Amino acid sequence: MPRLHRLLCPRCGVGPFKKESSLLKHMNQPYSQCASLTYVPPPPKAAASNATAPQPSLPSRDDDMDINYADHPIDHDPDPDPISPVEENSTPASRFDHFPQTSQIFGQAKSFMDLFDEDENAEEREEHLYHPWASKGNHGLEAWLLRSGLSMQAIDEFLTLELIKTLPISFKSAKGLRAYAEELPPGPQWTCQPWPVKYPTKRPVSLFYRDSLSCVRSLFSNPLFSDNMYYTPFRKFKTAEKLVRVYNEWMSGDVAWNMQLPKGSTLIGTILSSDKTNISMMTGDRMAHPVLISLANISATLRTKSSHHAFLLLALLPIPKFLEKQKTACGIMGDRLIHECLDSVLEPLKLAVQVGIMMSDPLGQKRFCFTPLAAYMVDTQEAVMLATVAGKTSHVTLADYKKFGDPFRHPPCTASITLAQRRAIRQEVGDDKDLLVYYREAMKFRLNGVEFPFWRDWAGAEPSKFLTPEPLHHWHKAFWDHDAKWCICAVGADEIDFRFTLIPRRVGFRYFKEGISQLKQVSGRKHRDVERYIIPIISDSVPRRFTIAIRAMMDFRYLAQAPKIDDIDCTHITASLNEFHQHKQAILDEGARVGKGNRPIENWYIPKLEMLHSVVLNIRDNRSAAQFSADITEHGHVTLVKDPARNGNNQNYEAQIVRALDRSDKLRRFDLATSI
Repeated sequence: MPRLHRLLCPRCGVGPFKKESSLLKHMNQPYSQCASLTYVPPPPKAAASNATAPQPSLPSRDDDMDINYADHPIDHDPDPDPISPVEENSTPASRFDHFPQTSQIFGQAKSFMDLFDEDENAEEREEHLYHPWASKGNHGLEAWLLRSGLSMQAIDEFLTLELIKTLPISFKSAKGLRAYAEELPPGPQWTCQPWPVKYPTKRPVSLFYRDSLSCVRSLFSNPLFSDNMYYTPFRKFKTAEKLVRVYNEWMSGDVAWNMQLPKGSTLIGTILSSDKTNISMMTGDRMAHPVLISLANISATLRTKSSHHAFLLLALLPIPKFLEKQKTACGIMGDRLIHECLDSVLEPLKLAVQVGIMMSDPLGQKRFCFTPLAAYMVDTQEAVMLATVAGKTSHVTLADYKKFGDPFRHPPCTASITLAQRRAIRQEVGDDKDLLVYYREAMKFRLNGVEFPFWRDWAGAEPSKFLTPEPLHHWHKAFWDHDAKWCICAVGADEIDFRFTLIPRRVGFRYFKEGISQLKQVSGRKHRDVERYIIPIISDSVPRRFTIAIRAMMDFRYLAQAPKIDDIDCTHITASLNEFHQHKQAILDEGARVGKGNRPIENWYIPKLEMLHSVVLNIRDNRSAAQFSADITEHGHVTLVKDPARNGNNQNYEAQIVRALDRSDKLRRFDLATSI
């Protein structure tokens, strides 16, 4: 169809545009390529043909490989100029700095399908794809029954229905159904290891875990992630002038860029997450301590969606009940046990980051990989335990509780400082094995009773860097625990509830018909909903400086949760935090910060407030904090731990959890292999 108009941009040559207004909108976009590039007209070319471009050849193992979109999908986020399409012939200057020692391919390796076809039933599947089931329909019914959460008795009752008996089903009972599932090709295998404990416990302690390197291999070779996997660090800028840097992936941060690795190697950033969770419905006092693992190389947009299963359950840490009566000693023993278990489970990754290891990527290509610790997603309480610092102490800086309200960031608490203090403590204590003696000496350095942190021999591991800000707990829950309580106290519970009830109902926004002062078991979703309304609710009931302080914190949370942040945004985030510190005294003057018995508190001993000073630095190191939110891992606790445990018989729930996860993993891998 002939084009009616041929309006080209006089600056960058993009077009054609159908009308002049579209051209003007394009030229007026402040963040478009047109605003920063000088267009050099390309030489005239012949009419476009249907011939396809030749495929690039693979480099040899001694040559550098230029970053291309197959190895470096850095343009998943759309450019901020969505109005006009970019002409195919235009060649804009690059907005990226590619790491000079790019990831290289060292031949072919066993792909996901190669490993899938190595099991004992591979020959049968060549003739019948859905072996061991009779048909695709049989497999679909079996998969639904296993994933439904039905008990074995309920499945047996379902299979005895007259209508179901008339169907050509290859299994006749729940036991036979699970037997078929056990024949599927497995993923990373589970291991149960009795764990020797130096102190008496009520029951024997066992550690359920999977090989950490096998889990990393499984994630790195997953073909579903082939178009969403980063292999080489890069630096992204807002324009081709490279004045404003953009942080949208872990590979775009300073930590990945500054790592010194052998030429042609691939950086595999490891993400861990752990948290104690209650798996009892009403009674039973049953808890689990799952450890999840993922890769920072996977695109954050994909990794943060639970449907992609980018997080795997790595281990179930034991939660023993010690016979020791002193609570302090029990806490020290529990913390030491966690670090000992993590030290053992993560040992293969520590070795891989020192010497490197060959792995297969999603395309079945062999890469020389190193596995540093990129992030550990935890709440504040567990972060303090993992950093091995004492309570009322920052886990990322050298600040103690009396300095939490300072308007500046204190020096970071580095691994070298902590380990040097640990050595000094041991020299002072000598050969004394008494836990309380060691603990009392450690408290002089504001450290806890853990002598050997799990990260001590993980090359490049810095607690001040891998213990990243976590939006769900550090921002939104902190808002409910502090900001919302200040507002309720300043405005009055009855008045603020009345104001919330006056908000008109609107689709997409939560309506609080009874207010917020009496809410119980408030989730992260409700935290965000209250944040939307809080500023206009309090605006005319509190002093102006009080409103400015609360609004500054709202601005901080809103800006810092963006999935893509640039240097200008970092400046605004820092300015918002500084503005809060300038006006925070108004909150104390109003008597809004109160403790037990509504007694006024005249200090700012809030750990999460001190943590906010590290947000901008962590964004530049590891990318925006939104990718490290615990929303995805909290959901993983439900699907990976709570649901399998509650579908069991309440006996030996750890073993039942890992068996259920093993079957689910086999089904998921089978579905993927049969759909490729």
